[in-house]
This record gives sequence, structure tokens and C-alpha cells, in this order.
Amino acid sequence: MAVINPSIHHEVVDGAINQEEADRLQIKGVPAVYADGEFIHSGRADFGELLDKLEKNMDLPDRVMLRL
Repeated sequence: MAVINPSIHHEVVDGAINQEEADRLQIKGVPAVYADGEFIHSGRADFGELLDKLEKNMDLPDRVMLRL
């Protein structure tokens, strides 16, 4: 998503290298997805599933993010 939408930012936290940061964020699976600092998903998901969760979390109409 971050590759196709400049409004979305991507940050990688490697728990093996930075265990304190992973613990602080309570990352238990990968990927761990946050929106505006709020946890919304952990673990494997396809693009559509993540998009649905982001739209619901951000209270956006269905598929508005595809038009950005």
C-alpha cells in the first residue's frame, strides 16, 4: 500500500534487532499493522482484507482508499 499511495507510510521493526521497540508496540506477529498509532491487524492477510480493516478503522466509505 505504501508503494502505491504516498499518504501511507511504512516502517519496519525487526524484533531480533530491536526487542524493546517490538515489546513497546506489543508486536506478536508479522506483519503488525497500525493506523494513526492504533493496532488494527497482525499476521498474514491479503490486500483486500487489510484495505477493509483500514477503511473501517478510519471510518472511510468502502473503497475510497483505492481512489487516492
